Amino acid sequence: MNFLKNFFYIIFFLFVFTQNSFAKNLIAYIDLDLLLKNSELGIKIYTDLDVKKNNEIQKINHEENEINKLENEIRKKQNVLTKDEFKKEIEILKKKKEDFKNFKNQAQKNFQKVKKERISEFFKKVNPIIQDYLDKNSIDILLNNKYVVMGKNNLDITKKIIEIVNKNLN
Repeated sequence: MNFLKNFFYIIFFLFVFTQNSFAKNLIAYIDLDLLLKNSELGIKIYTDLDVKKNNEIQKINHEENEINKLENEIRKKQNVLTKDEFKKEIEILKKKKEDFKNFKNQAQKNFQKVKKERISEFFKKVNPIIQDYLDKNSIDILLNNKYVVMGKNNLDITKKIIEIVNKNLN
């Protein structure tokens, strides 16, 4: 009886483990950064973001120049103004510097938020295309190339996905 029980366990485990060893899982990897930077939609997003960033930088530089001019004017007036007037001017300058610092921080936060939203929108549009490609080509696992140490070049589907995205999202 004990022999029959052991025989049954051995046969059971052999079937379970040999079945998995014959299974074929297709794996591919993709460079998401390259997809974002080289697809036409991604290029448009980065171009728009660059324009927005340059506009914000110009506003920040203009404000900074205004504050520097005010600071220079106060220095020039230092010997002419009374102590109280000079203190008032310094307080106004400190307030403007603090407002500028807040403006600059807020501009950076807003830009990062817009950038994150635009990139998120891009991947919401691209994910169904990638999923369709995976289904059509029976690919079971898709990895980000950042997490792949080594792999065959034919497993990299980035260029194919860029072509499909450019064709479908224009």
